[in-house]
Amino acid sequence: MSALGLVFQFLLVNNLVLYYFVGICPALEHSRDLRSALSFGTVLSFVLVLTAMLAWFLDSLVLRPLGLTMIRTFVLLVLIGGLVQGFALGAERIGGAFAALMDKYLPLFAANCAVFGLSLIVIGMELSIGEVIAAGLGAGLGVMLVLVLLSAIREHMESEWVHPAFRGTPIVIISAGLMAMAFHAFDSFFLSGLF
Repeated sequence: MSALGLVFQFLLVNNLVLYYFVGICPALEHSRDLRSALSFGTVLSFVLVLTAMLAWFLDSLVLRPLGLTMIRTFVLLVLIGGLVQGFALGAERIGGAFAALMDKYLPLFAANCAVFGLSLIVIGMELSIGEVIAAGLGAGLGVMLVLVLLSAIREHMESEWVHPAFRGTPIVIISAGLMAMAFHAFDSFFLSGLF
């Protein structure tokens, strides 16, 4: 599949939140308003692309040639923790709005299963580096799309009558389930025919 096809595959078909169910906790938390959804989605997209690339380089250039694939999980967790710490130090030096944004979201990325999950997914798919970048970009945009759609649903639900038992998180989870079924209509065969 082409790089553009991989972007759309991770954007729609293999969405990290709706297909793999990783990163659903931050999706529920940061979909409260559109601004939070866009800012979190943007930072997460950047982190996903970078960690997927670094995980691919580490796995294909170090772990596989040395026969150390059995410690892949530990190495990826250390890589993600180190990357988050590096971002935190870099954000302190830059300062300004970027530092405030990074301070707000970086602790989430250290324990975010979407970042770790995408790293394992792209390593398991045995992609090239260009395909890994496309998959990371598509995954980040896919999470951002889900966040924006959930924030729009939440905003709409505030003006509609919802049974008291379903108000808040329950209706958001039901909406996410319906979105997952809608996204499932875009299957791999449909996308492979397009790209």
